[in-house]
Amino acid sequence: MGHCIGTLEQHTDAVQVLIECGTFVISGSNDGSIKIWDSVHWVCLKTIRSCSGSIKALCCVQNELNGLKLVYGGYDRKVRVWNTDGWVCEHVLHGHQSGVTALCVYANGNNFASTSNDDTVRLWDASTWECLSTLYGHTETVWTICEVDRWLISGSGDGTLRVWDPDTGECEAVVQANEQPVSTLLAVDGGGLGNDKGLVSGSWDSSIAFWGLVEADRADQ
Repeated sequence: MGHCIGTLEQHTDAVQVLIECGTFVISGSNDGSIKIWDSVHWVCLKTIRSCSGSIKALCCVQNELNGLKLVYGGYDRKVRVWNTDGWVCEHVLHGHQSGVTALCVYANGNNFASTSNDDTVRLWDASTWECLSTLYGHTETVWTICEVDRWLISGSGDGTLRVWDPDTGECEAVVQANEQPVSTLLAVDGGGLGNDKGLVSGSWDSSIAFWGLVEADRADQ
């Protein structure tokens, strides 16, 4: 892996999430702040003080209509949209009944999904900032979500993976992945899984599992 070439120590509590957003690297922390870093010189360009406490959910969306936007969710149940030119909050999205735990861009940046402690997934239009649908089925906190091929896959405290069709909002499959919560998901290309697309999941039980993408029977609704 090589050696560490620098350490950034401006956060005052645990760093929960890192994303790349255009030419920036953006970090979210339990100290309630979001920091915008220059990815060339590694200096902090901007600090956003969140009113939502711990920051666990960040993503960047980009489309022709709105350009590049930073989206973040916090424990005040809201999703906020910031422009990346002047770093001004442009929209506050309401709907979740508990803290926002994860965000995921899909449909080539035209939409994004949010997950929550309210056990739901919400799908949002990244052009109009309207909620497209709310996905129900998980029975505990939804901790993570990612796009694999044309599907959205969510992982929950109930130990399941759910495969969603984002066009219809229907759950197409349910997999009992773990007895403990599924905490993180990663979409992969190939990787020896025997498919063009696959999924890697991590759980609180300390395991990492590899999943091939196969057509499954429709889940009972």
